[in-house]
Amino acid sequence: MDQKTRRIILRSVSKGQQILEPVEFETHNGLPVNRCQLVYNDSIIVTCSDDKTVGFWESKSGACLHTLAGGHTHYIVDMDINETQYQLLTGSWDKSAILWDYMTGQQTWSGYHESLVTSCAMHSNLVVTGCDDHHFYLYDSRSSGAIADSKDKEGHLNTVTCCRISRNGYSLCTCSMDRTALVWDLRMAKRLLKLTGHINVVKSCSFSNNDHYLSTASWDRSVRLYDIHSGSYRSNGETILDGHEGSVSGCCFSSDDTMLATCGCDQYVILWDMTNFELIGALREGTNTWLQDVHLSKCDKVVVTCSKEGVVRLWDTEAANKLYRKQNSGLNTAKCTECGCIFSALEPTNTPQLCVFCRFQSNAKKSIDLHMSPLFTKEEDGPNKTTRK
Repeated sequence: MDQKTRRIILRSVSKGQQILEPVEFETHNGLPVNRCQLVYNDSIIVTCSDDKTVGFWESKSGACLHTLAGGHTHYIVDMDINETQYQLLTGSWDKSAILWDYMTGQQTWSGYHESLVTSCAMHSNLVVTGCDDHHFYLYDSRSSGAIADSKDKEGHLNTVTCCRISRNGYSLCTCSMDRTALVWDLRMAKRLLKLTGHINVVKSCSFSNNDHYLSTASWDRSVRLYDIHSGSYRSNGETILDGHEGSVSGCCFSSDDTMLATCGCDQYVILWDMTNFELIGALREGTNTWLQDVHLSKCDKVVVTCSKEGVVRLWDTEAANKLYRKQNSGLNTAKCTECGCIFSALEPTNTPQLCVFCRFQSNAKKSIDLHMSPLFTKEEDGPNKTTRK
């Protein structure tokens, strides 16, 4: 296999076997995939890469459906997608952010900066970029020029590593190499909260879908949870999730906020139960690679990861509590009284317990539909050929 190919491998974690043959791609030139996301009822994976392109992949077969290229001249390090408006936002080290109509491949808006763009997010017509100059910039995509920024507003003291907008569009969280996360009133560009506690770079952040919780992932190997709805962390402190053995690079809530997925340079994806903050289980990447990002499917049955080695994988979340156990983590185990499986618990207990999947059974969603989306057709593949191994 050409060393400059990118692989998406669909893996049955519960059996430790691949459910489909590896599919090789000649699009990303063997460079890191920085973000990944499942869209359109989990039928399509969207990725952005250091090769300056965005790829759309059919999640059932791994076939390349569509590629956005020609807009950036340096690494695309972040992206955000609006499915209903067919919009995709990209941020790049070429100091620009571009808003695409991904159905036509046309660029509908762009914003240029004096420093590297390190993150981006959007909500409706609002676009936010985080930059290497320690600041974020707020734009209205219907016009040119920033309408607000964080300069002279008690912002960060180092590079902004991530920016995310709350689901209601009112709040913005930025995290930074200065080891802090800041929460802002998005429209006023006014700082509301300064969250400290991490002792290394805060790499990623995520709002829960109901906007009650904010999670931060750090290179100090920890994930911190803040109840920003009640503000209870002010008196009781934040919840610290320790389970990774290396830097944590990504975090994502499930669609119903019952789970949190985290990933890092220790090659693990860890799933956490948001009901009692117990560790559900760990999914381990088979190669020595740094996981860059993690995303949970809408049905919460599949998790997708991407890595610096250019590998994107889909995992079965229901197999997580039956998989490889992290050693020396100080975790305890409990037995589910419903299905009998053994799962991880933070505290020892003799009380009968249900595993997270049995507890959520009543709220189970429809099984994932991995059939090809009609949005893209093979004719749009162009030069991006798919080769089966």
